[in-house]
Amino acid sequence: MEEKFMTGAKQEEQSQPEGAKAELRIGTQIARLRKEKGMTQEQLAGQLGVTFQAVSKWENAAACPDIALLPVLADLFGITLDELFGRIAPETISKERKMGEDVDDKDRKSQDQVSWGDDGKFRIVVYRGRSLLKTEEIPEKIRELTVTIHGVPADLISYLSVECGDVAGNVTAGNHVSCKSVEGSVTAGKDVSCETVGRSVSAGGNVDCTDVEGDVHAEGMITCADVGGNVNAGGGVECNGVEGSVRAGGDVTCGDVGGSVKAGCNVECQDVEGSVSAGGDVNRG
Repeated sequence: MEEKFMTGAKQEEQSQPEGAKAELRIGTQIARLRKEKGMTQEQLAGQLGVTFQAVSKWENAAACPDIALLPVLADLFGITLDELFGRIAPETISKERKMGEDVDDKDRKSQDQVSWGDDGKFRIVVYRGRSLLKTEEIPEKIRELTVTIHGVPADLISYLSVECGDVAGNVTAGNHVSCKSVEGSVTAGKDVSCETVGRSVSAGGNVDCTDVEGDVHAEGMITCADVGGNVNAGGGVECNGVEGSVRAGGDVTCGDVGGSVKAGCNVECQDVEGSVSAGGDVNRG
């Protein structure tokens, strides 16, 4: 009986004119959202500057809100216009806005709004209107903008270039990173310039750091003092000491290396515990 009742209700809605169906959908949404907010019809009416009788008519599908009130209603309930008109299923909204979801989550279908909860991470993102843009969707001239952060954030995530002092956790940026001391890891779409990094560094451009406790990977050149892990560069490498191995597409100039060295061009190092392979000349010690 329940299935037949639901089917009948859908058929009845489909038989209505399109305008009546819109009034029914938006009225149902307003009633549901108002109750979720714990508001009475009088309270909602007061916020919108209309009578409670008008709100009652909306919720009973006897009338539709004025078009100028639609964005106000969406903002008041913290939703999009599509959601206000019932064009996105509630279970879909819930899935897309699950707590802890990262801004670059490929499974997220809607980009209108996000909610990560109070996870302590400092995020710098870019919207076009109400749509959250992914890194690759942001125009290059916008990505080149540098955001300067004061204080000591726990974790820092930015779609733009970022300049900061000390960071208690990790730093992730879609463009350049320039920081002092980072206790965690640093990941950047382009260049990284830091003093000390407690874990690893990965960059789409060049890396210029003092001390890095973990591995260092860069598409371009790597210039460091001491590295506690391995070094892998698309270009040349200049380091004082490397506890792991070194791989470079260009020249390698370093002090002591705890592992092997492989270079696309010349190698000039003090002491290498492992093997040395080079496309050019090798000068050891």
